[in-house]
Amino acid sequence: MKRFGGFFLGMLTGAALMYGSLTYHILYTKEGLKAVPKQTATFSETFLDVREFGPSDWVDHPEVMAAVVKADESELLEAATVDSLRNSVDRWVGEFRGEGK
Repeated sequence: MKRFGGFFLGMLTGAALMYGSLTYHILYTKEGLKAVPKQTATFSETFLDVREFGPSDWVDHPEVMAAVVKADESELLEAATVDSLRNSVDRWVGEFRGEGK
């Protein structure tokens, strides 16, 4: 009976993990982990590291981007745009000063 309890606990844990991976995108942001509800129940893009995402990276992941917008977590997209713009300006200033050569 002891083995059945362990087996049952493993089944419950596996079912909970499957449900979570079908239901949520887990995003690793600069502030930590965020769970964003998925639009459709799929196993794709369950975990993404979005700390260094720029606008083009978000375009490559349209399902996640739509889920983020619908969940009202748009600050993730705005932060990516601001960081991308800041990097572009820093690169341009570096080239202007002659540091890029």
